[in-house]
Amino acid sequence: MDSAIITAVIIAAATLILQKTLGNLVSGLVLIITRPFKKGDKIIIKNEKGELVSGKVVSMSLLYVKIQVYNRDVMIIPTSLMDQFTVVNSDYKQGVNHTEYFRFSPESDHRKAVAIIREVLLNDERTQNTAENTDVICRFDNGLIIIHYNVRTESVDKSFEVCSDICETLLERFKKEDNITIK
Repeated sequence: MDSAIITAVIIAAATLILQKTLGNLVSGLVLIITRPFKKGDKIIIKNEKGELVSGKVVSMSLLYVKIQVYNRDVMIIPTSLMDQFTVVNSDYKQGVNHTEYFRFSPESDHRKAVAIIREVLLNDERTQNTAENTDVICRFDNGLIIIHYNVRTESVDKSFEVCSDICETLLERFKKEDNITIK
């Protein structure tokens, strides 16, 4: 009787493991056949609540997709999750508009943070940002100040580098301010 229970538990565990692995393999195969994006493409992965991750595809396999995000981290996403989300493949020939955001403590001087973001965006010669097309939006959510901004560049390759550099510049600027705390 004990060996029957142990065997049933082992079979159930193996079935769950195989089910996930097979799901990844099938999803990976579908991605490779349909090619909604390829290595080097800038993609945005969204769910019904909004953007989850965006960055450049650095590799794809049957089991996972690796995406380098704008702080240069690499996210590894199982292919079985990719078909649960909306994937936006940016149009690189028409230029790229990428939205980024920072979260701040509620005590932060959000007007000063917005001014710093606008200054950095407008003074970076690699962007296509102008006073007319630079959106910096401030909102309050779950006790935090969230500031969204757009970085406009002519191509995805420039977008990735410029967004990364702008993010680093903003982090350095915010750290120097006593009345701005990033969360």
